[in-house]
Amino acid sequence: MFTWPTGADKVPYIGATKAVDLGAQHFTTTGIGSFGAGLFSGNVRLGDSTNDIHGINTAPVANRMLTASQRITALNASSWAYLTAVVHLGDSSGAGSFDIGGDRLSIQLSGNDLSGDDNEVIGSYRIINFAPSVVDGANFIYGYRTNIDLNVENIEVGASASTYGFKAAITGDIGKTGDTNNFGIHASVTANADTNYGGWFQASGATINWAIFNAAGNVFLGDDNEKTMWGTTNTDLQIYSDGTNGVFDLTSALLLRPGGDTDDYFSFNTSSHVPTIGTVGSCNLKLTASSGTIEVDDDFLINNAEKINLRDTAIGIYSQADTFLDIFADGGFRVGDSSVGAPTNYTLFGPTGDVSFVGSAGFYPRRIAQSLIPANGTGATQIDVSELMVWAEIDEGKVYIVFNDTTSDVM
Repeated sequence: MFTWPTGADKVPYIGATKAVDLGAQHFTTTGIGSFGAGLFSGNVRLGDSTNDIHGINTAPVANRMLTASQRITALNASSWAYLTAVVHLGDSSGAGSFDIGGDRLSIQLSGNDLSGDDNEVIGSYRIINFAPSVVDGANFIYGYRTNIDLNVENIEVGASASTYGFKAAITGDIGKTGDTNNFGIHASVTANADTNYGGWFQASGATINWAIFNAAGNVFLGDDNEKTMWGTTNTDLQIYSDGTNGVFDLTSALLLRPGGDTDDYFSFNTSSHVPTIGTVGSCNLKLTASSGTIEVDDDFLINNAEKINLRDTAIGIYSQADTFLDIFADGGFRVGDSSVGAPTNYTLFGPTGDVSFVGSAGFYPRRIAQSLIPANGTGATQIDVSELMVWAEIDEGKVYIVFNDTTSDVM
C-alpha cells in the first residue's frame, strides 16, 4: 500500500534513490489537499514506449512539449497509437451556444520582424513513413481521418444544424506584394500509383446532394489540356482548353436542351468526318440574326434533291437532277424591279412555263442592219444556232425576223 509521508517535505519516495513504484495502485490527493506548482527537470517521461499500454511523453526531445514513440511488434486490428479525448454531454436543456472540442491548439505569433526565408507556421503536422517489404490485401493509409456518426432524435422547427468533416477558415490580412496566397485547402498528390486523386468527394442521402458546391469565386484549371471529365468511362464528355480554343470532346453527339425542352433540341455530331448540326424531335431548325442578316463565308452545298423553301413548301429552289436548277412557285416566278413590295415592271414565268411581260418589261431580240443575210456564227454581224434576231436589210428597206435552226442553217 502506497502512503503519503506526513513530514514537512511531502515528497513520496522509496529507497535511497527516491524512486517511486506505485505498482497497481491509484495515485490520488484524497485527504491531503491538492498539489502545488512543481518543477520537473530532465527527460520527464511517463510510461515506457515499448511495453506500457498508456504513455505520455515517452520519447522526450528538447524544445518539444510532447513527444511519444510506440513500438508495435505485430500489426492487428487494434494497433493504434492513441491520443484520445472523450467528451460526454449530459442530458441538459440548457439554452445558448456552446463549443465542444476533443483537442485544441492555439499559436500566437507577434513581433516586429519575421526575418529569414522559408518560414513555416504549422498548426498540425503529420508524417507517415510506409515502407513494408510485402503488401497484401486491401490497404488504406490516412494522413488525417475523421468519422462523424449522427443520431439526432428530434430537431425543432426553425432550428438549424450543420456538420463539417473538415472546416478551414482564413481571415485577416497577409498583405499584397504580388506573391501572397491564401489556400483554404491545398492538396498535392505526386506518388506513383495506377490513379492519383487530388480530391475525392461524394454526397448522398440528403434531399439535395452536392458533391462540390462553389458558393463564391472562380473555378480554374491552371494548365492547357487539363480536362474535366464526365460520365462513367471518363471519356463520355471532356471539356478543356488547348491553349487557344475551348474544346468539347465527346464519344457521341452533343445535345443542347435550352429552355428546358426535353422533346425538341439541338444535336451536334460528326458523321463520316463531316460535322453536322441537327435537331432531335419533330422540330425545325431556325436561324435568326438580331441584325437581320445571316452571312455565309463559304460555298453553300445542298446534296441530292433537297430543297430551299420560301414561306411554304409550294415555293422553292432545288436541283431535280444533275446539271439543272429548278425554281417552282404556285403563283409564278417574277423577275422585276423591286426588292421591297411587289414589282411594277417584271417578267412573269408562270407555273405552267408560260412567259408574260408586265409594265415596261418585254422581249427585245437582237437587231442588226446590213445588206447581206446574217451568216452562221457568234460575231456581231452573225447569228448563232437557235438564236432569233431582227435583220434590217438596208438595200431594200425591209425588216426580217431571222432564226438560225440547227438543221437548215439560217432562214
